[in-house]
Amino acid sequence: MQERESHRLVDTPDCLLYHDRTRRVLDTALWSLPLDAAGKMRNLVVRAAPTTGEALVAAVSLSPQSDRLKDWASGLVGREGIVGVLENINPDRGAVIWGPQTATLAGTDEVTEKVAGVSFKIGAADFFQASPEAAEALVSHLRVLLGPDKNRGTLWDLYAG
Repeated sequence: MQERESHRLVDTPDCLLYHDRTRRVLDTALWSLPLDAAGKMRNLVVRAAPTTGEALVAAVSLSPQSDRLKDWASGLVGREGIVGVLENINPDRGAVIWGPQTATLAGTDEVTEKVAGVSFKIGAADFFQASPEAAEALVSHLRVLLGPDKNRGTLWDLYAG
């Protein structure tokens, strides 16, 4: 999160919107980050999948730092459920977080999240429900409203943000 009318990053240790695992992954990544790379970074993004325990860490850098970040990335995979570490390059100093180039430094480039028995593969920058528990509750409620008749057709979720 950024300070109002600023590009200064603000720590959010007690954010109610993200899962507890997100904070643990973020702390693990931050405390092991190489100091010579920290000044070249714009953001550190965590994508946590609460239903599977998987997490991705993405370092958003002003310029490529992969030489400095490879050992850091390799050391993170396997800790706190981290399955992949990415580097995204965004030299623009505007408000947009993600730049045009992303490389996988270690592990994989996606996590698996499950909602209502369906598995989804999600990348670090992909749009997805922030709370899988809320999505699960919505699906359960709709199933009750629609009843047991499975011959009614297909239900489409057309909400896109």
